[in-house]
Amino acid sequence: MLPSLAGGLVTGILEVTEVTAFAALIFSGDLGAYISRGIGLMLMGSVVVVILTALFCSLPGVVAGLQDNVVAILALVSAAIVSQMPAWATHQEKFTTAVVAIALSSLLTGALFLSLGQFRLGNLIRFIPYPVIGGVLAGSGLLLTFGAISVMTGASVSLFHLLPIIQPGLWVKWLPGLLFAVFLLVALRRRNHVLIVPGTLIAAIVVFYILLGLTNTSIAKATEQGWLLGALFSDQGRLWQPLNVSDLAQVNWVVIGHQIGSLLVIPIIGVIAILLNLTSIELATGQNVDLNRDLKAAGLANLVAGLGGSMVGWHTLSHSMLNYKMGARSRLVGFVLAAVCGIVLWLGGSLLLYFPNLVLGGLLLFLGLDFLVTWVYDSWFKLPITDYLIMILILIVINTIGFLEGVGLGLVLAIVLFVVDYSRINVVKHTLTGATFHSNVSRPRLYQQLLRRKGDWLYILELQGFIFFGTAQKILDMVRQRIDNRDLPPVRFLVLDFRPVNGFDSSALFGFAKMKQLTQARGITLAFTHLSPKMQRQMKKEILREGEKDSLQVFADLDHGIEWCEDQMIASFESLDFGSTPSTLMKQLEKALPSSVSASDLMTYFEEKKAEQGEYIIRQGDDSALYFIETGQVTVQLECDDGKTIRLRTMRSGTVVGELGLYLDRKASASVIADEPCTLFYLSAKKLKEMENNAPEIASAFHKFLAGILSERLIDTNDTLEALIHSL
Repeated sequence: MLPSLAGGLVTGILEVTEVTAFAALIFSGDLGAYISRGIGLMLMGSVVVVILTALFCSLPGVVAGLQDNVVAILALVSAAIVSQMPAWATHQEKFTTAVVAIALSSLLTGALFLSLGQFRLGNLIRFIPYPVIGGVLAGSGLLLTFGAISVMTGASVSLFHLLPIIQPGLWVKWLPGLLFAVFLLVALRRRNHVLIVPGTLIAAIVVFYILLGLTNTSIAKATEQGWLLGALFSDQGRLWQPLNVSDLAQVNWVVIGHQIGSLLVIPIIGVIAILLNLTSIELATGQNVDLNRDLKAAGLANLVAGLGGSMVGWHTLSHSMLNYKMGARSRLVGFVLAAVCGIVLWLGGSLLLYFPNLVLGGLLLFLGLDFLVTWVYDSWFKLPITDYLIMILILIVINTIGFLEGVGLGLVLAIVLFVVDYSRINVVKHTLTGATFHSNVSRPRLYQQLLRRKGDWLYILELQGFIFFGTAQKILDMVRQRIDNRDLPPVRFLVLDFRPVNGFDSSALFGFAKMKQLTQARGITLAFTHLSPKMQRQMKKEILREGEKDSLQVFADLDHGIEWCEDQMIASFESLDFGSTPSTLMKQLEKALPSSVSASDLMTYFEEKKAEQGEYIIRQGDDSALYFIETGQVTVQLECDDGKTIRLRTMRSGTVVGELGLYLDRKASASVIADEPCTLFYLSAKKLKEMENNAPEIASAFHKFLAGILSERLIDTNDTLEALIHSL
């Protein structure tokens, strides 16, 4: 109870002070006569935003308030509305139009927050470029800095109009505020204690009145000279004066329409700011925050506040962390904060008449300098130079041309920078050839050797990421360079694997179409693997045409694509008579056995078996056994619990399967199924033991034969791994 009361009281005083400063900045110049009404509208908005957030936010102790992020924009909008109103417009009409514009920005922000929360899009913050966020906050900081000086001096100050800062009669009004702001900034950066801000505010007010006493300056004279907020109130402190429905007739909607661009920026900044605040609160407190729930809470609060003519508000990082450090971690702290604002709103501006103007301006100046130090100075040591320059450029554009232009330019530059950086990423994950990368098909030793020798016929590119025109052109250049390389054997098969590819845009299709033309002109077969249904639909019209299977192939995965290419290469070997027909199993054994032992002696330990297509030869989980495949083809597949099967390897005639399970005495880790009628020779663990006991010479030769097969498989695996490593 006590920490919540103390936290609510302290943050309530800060909220009232900040809201007064915001209103003083927004309702200045020709609107200065309505400053008290402006403060009343903003305090009403604070009460609404704080209460609704305390009721519905996901994390107790987190408080909300009106936001300084958009004060500079609203001040610019109000000033622009006043300048664009017709010459015959009254001050009341200007004020009403400005308030309606502010309310419209709150309604738009509330609607956007509610929509994002309802559709659970809170993670949108992850997609906003960081330099744009920094540039917006830095630009807002400089606007706040100039606005604070304007509040303290009463003169307009901007990047192109700095003369009032050095005028002898004005510098004395802003210099004490600058010292106050710098002291706060340095103190908080050295030690973030909960009493620094309220203590400094109280001390500054006390020092101010001591100086008034020492200089014999009366309250009336200080008010007349602009040292106190009393000079801002024309109706002796009456704050709560809401707009009536009849006042809407005074609104100049055409002038508001001219400011719609700036008003639309506020919801965008609001989304960025609230999500940044919430994620920062989550990180600082170690508590989980429901982003979508808090978006809906803030959306409802802004809709209600907007109907009352207030500016936008949402969760406040500084006040929330102040409460957490004070131990105020219940929803009560929000109601206490709202009560403080409500008391000031109810009792009127008389409570604010004696508040020093330089303290108010100094607080605004502190907020502006804090933004500038954080995003201009600190970022110099954190950001890459390109990101930092984009941020500074946004700051300059916001303060010279306009807020909307600065945000738009920042987004464009960030997108261009992203495209340039992404185009530098190698979209080709691996560059492989058939010499080092093979399908999961075990073939007779002769064919395996020929595939390694002629492996450069097969050129494999494993692609990754998202492919657009720039990266598609890089792929085309790589293919063209390889095809034109006369130091290497000519390419006969080009395989593009899309498994790690997220997608590609329509401009990338142009690069693939040119690649297809190039391969067709050179007599090269182009194969696409792992194309998603969406990719196939994109390619169907221009690339994947019917009747072109001789020059273009599509496969479900890379393994089957390479298998097909290897089959075509083997067919070429046979037609070109590169080697004799692969040795039968008996011939392989005769070569491996010593001259004193015949293959028929070894085969006495084997049992001949026949298997029909689809028949299980080994079932996953059964006792292991060794099979020589004399004729036919089998597939080794992993059977998953969900009923799916994964092909591990395909074995053809002249190969062996099951040898590892037999040697390791383990249950079969996969199933072996006949793809076609097969003739096999079966060796059980019992017969192998019998061979080792009765015919050690035959057993030794047999083990040597299997060791050669296993060694070749290991060499193939090492070659593949080495190729993958070198292609990174």
